[in-house]
Amino acid sequence: MKESVDNTKLNNLMSIHPEDMSYCQREDFLEELKQVRLIMPMEIISCVDFENLTQLKVGDSVKFDGGLRFKPFKLKDNQDNVILPLFTDENELKNSNIDTHVMVMYSSDIADMLKDLTDEFDSIALNLSNEYAISMPVMTFINLFNQKEENSILKDVLHDLKEHYIELHENLALYCRTDKPYFYQKKDDNVYTNKMPLNLHFSSSFNEEDEVLNEFLIPEGTKILFLGEAIDPKTNYPFILAPFNHFQFIEKETEYKYVWEWIGEDFY
Repeated sequence: MKESVDNTKLNNLMSIHPEDMSYCQREDFLEELKQVRLIMPMEIISCVDFENLTQLKVGDSVKFDGGLRFKPFKLKDNQDNVILPLFTDENELKNSNIDTHVMVMYSSDIADMLKDLTDEFDSIALNLSNEYAISMPVMTFINLFNQKEENSILKDVLHDLKEHYIELHENLALYCRTDKPYFYQKKDDNVYTNKMPLNLHFSSSFNEEDEVLNEFLIPEGTKILFLGEAIDPKTNYPFILAPFNHFQFIEKETEYKYVWEWIGEDFY
């Protein structure tokens, strides 16, 4: 492969075990992934005289009748899910033992290509032979590039959480209502972490159309964003808790009330 890629920053981030990544490192990883060039294995389906291609020198041009046509290389896992393998550098490609043609593409162009292939691929795998290979559903990968407005709002919220938080002067019980328990997948270690900002309210009767009441016991000294008195106390949350706060499940107090206790955070 004549064209090299340098994804040092992405590789460094991928060398961190996902469970050990801080919130900022996760954000850096996703931002970097959205702008890098990646190596994509492919199968050329144009009529090509490969013997003549081997005689080409750097800078030579080639014209293909009907243009260069190719299809992305497919792998299948044990459950017959179809995977598109992608690589951050030549060493990772070699370690995969995939023997086919490759091309270098921007990740955003790969996402655009996959929009027309969502019925052919289930997921993408980045550096699949690496100890810390990253895999994600195709639609998740595509949506990374389709969330500019949402990402802008989220960035503003995260900035405010970093720069304008307060520290609670007393222990508080704060609430949110959902259609199922906020953390609904049982964890063996009983440690639950919110991956997105968590909107909270003083009142347990807030937003009563959702039947499950989640009570969060937040101790004095916890950092939280206070938005002031809500314009409409029935529809606006006065508190936002940053991502990567950790809770333990205390009890199911009633059929529709779950109690969670704050035990730490990794955002600040």
